Amino acid sequence: MKCVAIIAAGESLPSDEFLREKLVEVDTVLSADGGLDVLVRLGIKADLLLGDFDSSRFSFSDPLLQDYVREKKVLFYPVRKDATDTELALSYCAEHGAEYVLLFG
Repeated sequence: MKCVAIIAAGESLPSDEFLREKLVEVDTVLSADGGLDVLVRLGIKADLLLGDFDSSRFSFSDPLLQDYVREKKVLFYPVRKDATDTELALSYCAEHGAEYVLLFG
C-alpha cells in the first residue's frame, strides 16, 4: 500500500475526469463514508470502505454494500465517535504504511 487515494463525501470534489485520472495512478482506493457514492458514480470499485455510512445513500442492507461485506472490505464505525470517517481513513493509511495519500473530498 504505497500510494493511497481516499475518497470522502463532500462538495469540494474535483471533476469526475480528474478523479478517474488520479485513481488509476494509486495502489489502493479507500472510500470514507459517502465517498462510496462518488466511486459508484465513477464506476470504480474501492479496495476498502470505512466509516459509519451516515452520509452515504447506501444502507447497510444494500446489495452493493453487502458485496463489500462478503469480500471483507468494510470497516464499520459507530456514528458517535471521536474522529471523522476521513480521519479514520487517514489513520488507517498511517497504520498500514502508506507512503503517499491523495485525499479527495
